Amino acid sequence: MKRGLHFVIKTHIYDPEFHGSFSIKAGLPALVPHLGCDDLKIGDGLLASLAYEELRNSNTSTARAAELRANLRAYCRRDTEAMLELFRGFA
Repeated sequence: MKRGLHFVIKTHIYDPEFHGSFSIKAGLPALVPHLGCDDLKIGDGLLASLAYEELRNSNTSTARAAELRANLRAYCRRDTEAMLELFRGFA
């Protein structure tokens, strides 16, 4: 059975800074503080979902769609970097 990074953290690590959550957004500031999302225009999954919905809307202007794409890419890039840094911390 494959187990993901979430499983490893949830079963082996706890920090009071998690505030009861084991999401990347909760664990990242405690485990990898230099990779937060405060500097991003899209900083969480809810905003990412809303941005994607707006991007897919046919009424969204070309300029706005380009802005949304760039912001979504930055958010996804940061999530990927965060997971990689968390993984490296366990290696």
